[in-house]
Amino acid sequence: MRSPISAKIYYLSGTGNSYRVARWLDSAAKAQAIESAVIPIESAEPARELVASHHQLAAFVFPTHGFTAPWKMITFAMGMPSGNGTAAFCTATRGAMKFGSLVIPGAAGTAALIIGLILLCKGYRLHGITGIDMPSNWMSLYSGFSRENAPPYIARWKGRADKIFERILAGRTHWISWSNAWDLLIWGLPLLWLSVLYLIVGRFFLARLFFANHHCTGCGQCAKNCPTGAVTMVGKRRPRPYWSYNCESCMRCMGYCPSMAIEAGHSWLVLLYFITSVPAGVWFFSWLTARYPGTAGLEGWLSIQLVNLLYLYASLSISYFIFHWLIRIRWVNALFTFTTVTHVYPRYHEPETELKEISDHHESS
Repeated sequence: MRSPISAKIYYLSGTGNSYRVARWLDSAAKAQAIESAVIPIESAEPARELVASHHQLAAFVFPTHGFTAPWKMITFAMGMPSGNGTAAFCTATRGAMKFGSLVIPGAAGTAALIIGLILLCKGYRLHGITGIDMPSNWMSLYSGFSRENAPPYIARWKGRADKIFERILAGRTHWISWSNAWDLLIWGLPLLWLSVLYLIVGRFFLARLFFANHHCTGCGQCAKNCPTGAVTMVGKRRPRPYWSYNCESCMRCMGYCPSMAIEAGHSWLVLLYFITSVPAGVWFFSWLTARYPGTAGLEGWLSIQLVNLLYLYASLSISYFIFHWLIRIRWVNALFTFTTVTHVYPRYHEPETELKEISDHHESS
C-alpha cells in the first residue's frame, strides 16, 4: 500500500479515551499532508462518506469491553459498505490500571481482531491492528487513574501510538508486536468464551446496575449525551435517568455527570445475582412434565438454557423497573448509594476532552 491521500477515522468513545486516540491519528495524518476526518459512529453514514479507493484509509478506534469489541462497533463494522480494496486499520483502547506506582497494561483481547476480520470479509485490505493503553475508566467495576495523575501516562502512551500511526500512514503494516501478542495470546483467545458471554449476557446485566444518587438534579445531561441512546429521563416532577439494554457501559454518564450523581450499585448487584440465578429452566420443565406427562423428554440441555436465558432477560427488566422506582425513596437511595464503592471512586474522563467534543454529531477537517 502506498501512503493514503485521505483518511476517515471512525470512533466510538465514552469518556474520551478513544476520541483522544482518534485525534492523535488525525494529527499524524495532517502532519503527513493527508486529508482526514474524525467521525463518531453514532452519527456516521459510511455508505455515503466512504468512497472505496486504494488511496484512502478507513480507521476504526474504539474501547475494549469484556476483552472484545463493543457490540455497537461490531454492528457498525458489519454495516460498512464493501471495501473494494480500501485500506483499513483497527485500534482498540484498553484500560491500564494503576496501583500506587505500579501500572498494569490493559488488555484489548480480541477487540481489534474481530473488527478487522469483519472488514476483511467485506473486502477491505487490513493493514494492521493494535491495542493502545489509556487510563482505566470502567468505574462501575473498579477504580483506576484519577484525572490528576493520568496526563503523564497519556503522554507516554501517545508517543508509542504515534510510532504505530506513522507506519500505517506511510503505507506499511503493523501486525507483529509484543502488544498484539499480549492482547491475543494472553487474553484474547484464552478468554474468548468470556467475551462471548459478555456480548450475550454480561452487557445486559451491567446495564441494569446504574442509578442516580440523591445528588441528581434531573438535568438530563446523561440522556442527552449517551452515545447509544440508552438513557431516558423518567418522571415529571423530578425526572431520574433510566438505563435500557442499549447501554454499553461506556461510562460517559458517570464520567461527565456535573453532580457526580451516577452510581453502579454493588449491593444491588448482589441482589440482582440472586434474582437472576433462579434455575428457571429446571423448575419450568419439572412443572411442565408433572402437569403434562406427554411432554417428558423435552427438558434437554439446550431447551433448559433457552428458558434460563428468557427468564434472565425478563427478570432483569422487571426487577430493574421496580428498583428504579424504589430508588426514588430517599432512605432506599441512601442505602444503595453508601453500599456501592463507586461512591468513593474518582470520576474519570480523558483530561483534555470536553463533553461537547464527543457529543458533536459530526467532526471533519
